[in-house]
Amino acid sequence: MNTMAAIVIPIYIVIILGLIVYNGRRVKNFKDFALGGGTLPWYVISGTILATGIGGGVMMGYVGSFYTNGVMFFWMCLGLFTSYMLVSFLISARIRKLNVYTIADIFLLRYGKSARIVSGIINMIIGIAVGFAMLASFSTLLSVYVGIPIVTARIIGVLLFATMATLGGFRGLAITDVIQSTLILVGALVVTITAFSNAGGFAGLSTLPPNLLDITAPNIPFLIFGGSVISALGMGLADQATMFQRINAARSPKDAKKATRTFGFLALGLFIMIMLIGLSARVILGEGVPSDTVIAVLLRSVHPLIGTLYARPL
Repeated sequence: MNTMAAIVIPIYIVIILGLIVYNGRRVKNFKDFALGGGTLPWYVISGTILATGIGGGVMMGYVGSFYTNGVMFFWMCLGLFTSYMLVSFLISARIRKLNVYTIADIFLLRYGKSARIVSGIINMIIGIAVGFAMLASFSTLLSVYVGIPIVTARIIGVLLFATMATLGGFRGLAITDVIQSTLILVGALVVTITAFSNAGGFAGLSTLPPNLLDITAPNIPFLIFGGSVISALGMGLADQATMFQRINAARSPKDAKKATRTFGFLALGLFIMIMLIGLSARVILGEGVPSDTVIAVLLRSVHPLIGTLYARPL
């Protein structure tokens, strides 16, 4: 049992849930629940996109992918970043001007009811996939890092996700997401500096096999990885939960565009830090660590407070 994590994480969960329930009292109608009234400033929108879009699946899974596959995995990050920039420069302001709730509503306006149904089904499938990925990463990290059974961690995750999605409405979720995104940035920066330093800096990374430091190295079969990169681009464009709902919650088209652009560059910075963490973990831990547990094992090798900061639970 990681004593520090076992103390800090439950306290953090209680604080977050308290903020969600408190802000949930302001929900008066469906627009309040779904979009926070559509009056949120750009920095809140940027924070909530970051906290949701760069969740456990990225903060945990991508570290393991860089650990296993090296720098070439950065193409996946570039696929996501490209989708963020397309949304920012070409789509976000236009979507906000439509004054609708979801991407399915946009298809209704342009192509009719049938298109809305198809769009809704596609987004539902994407949302379920992303949700399960986040739940899997959260429960694995909680189990390995804190030291509790995986089944217990999954039950905790389901209860937390359900509570967050139903009690506070979007405003409550957005406010807590700003806290989350701050912790994501600070935690990633501190762990990057710590891991990179413990690995010996660039001199330490240079001892890795050459194929792990070559962005053109075929460490994953081209067709499989190329399809994954294209899929990442499409997911970034289609994931209503992390983009379109947030855009529609902005108080103006200008705020929507500024929020998505800020998020895109913050995400790129995070991807670079995650890459450095993954490569540093390969130097520090050596080969043989399962990719889905790399970050948890690495965090247990650094200062407990630093590890807990990165492993914020939501």
